[in-house]
Amino acid sequence: MAVGNSKERPKLAFLYTLSDPITGRVRYVGSTFDITRRWNQHIRMARTYGENKGKTRWIQSLIAAGLWPQLRIETTVTVTKIFSRDAEHLALERDLIQRLTDSGEDLLNVTKQKDGWK
Repeated sequence: MAVGNSKERPKLAFLYTLSDPITGRVRYVGSTFDITRRWNQHIRMARTYGENKGKTRWIQSLIAAGLWPQLRIETTVTVTKIFSRDAEHLALERDLIQRLTDSGEDLLNVTKQKDGWK
């Protein structure tokens, strides 16, 4: 009997935000399957000039002031279509980015739009 491909097994995804510890404003929305590893990536990328320059500079300024972004897990979701552009966690992430942007939050996310990167 063949065992299912590990790519098809459901996984728990975390939808999270990074907020400014002084203002409490959300600055970044993300999703991941490993929240600890993703947090460490954010910090490491800030220390080595990651691709998202706005987020990198923001985290660098916090670290220089002896502060850290506040990570908050907004929700978790069991994902069944892990490698699909329409995976549940990615749809939730896009929706939260849109809602926060519509409400006036100044997010530092870099998102792919139909006409290019924003």
